[in-house]
Order: sequence, then C-alpha cells, then structure tokens
Amino acid sequence: TRRYKDEGYSKKVVSQISIHSLIFIDKDICRSFNGKTQFDSKVGLNIEVTEILEVFHIYRPDVSYVQGMTYPAIVLNLIVGKYKAFAIFCNLIIGN
Repeated sequence: TRRYKDEGYSKKVVSQISIHSLIFIDKDICRSFNGKTQFDSKVGLNIEVTEILEVFHIYRPDVSYVQGMTYPAIVLNLIVGKYKAFAIFCNLIIGN
C-alpha cells in the first residue's frame, strides 16, 4: 500500500468517493464487455478503467459518474494508456 505524507488528506480524498458511484462503475464495466476475459472483475484493463472513472469522480464530483462513461474510458485506455486516457477523458466529458 502507498503511504502519504498527509494521511488526513488521503482519507479525505477516499471519503469523497461515494459508495453508490463505485457500485455503478463496477456494474457498468461488467455489463460493457460481458464475457471478455480481459475485462473480468478486477483483472488487467478492468482495474485501469475503474481507476480512470473513480479518479474522474473525485476530480469532478459535480459531474460524477453516469452510466455509459465506461465505453469512452475503455477505448481511450486501450489506445493511449491510463494516464493519457484520463486527461483525454476529462477533456471529452468536460468539454475543454
């Protein structure tokens, strides 16, 4: 596990993730590519796409998570990787 200099900050960030959004993200990922082994629960690409969507939820809680966001997140992650995918995903959703 990672250790942060300011444990209070990391707990504050984690507490901002709503349980409902996490449940919706997991369900949506499972539905998006049902039966594909690379997207089995908590394996490989599934983890990266889940992280993209969870961090976006923290970054823009006013937008949060909406069903269907997994599709562009998955495609972007496959093409450019997790970090660039997050930046492009934010610009795509927010419109900057």
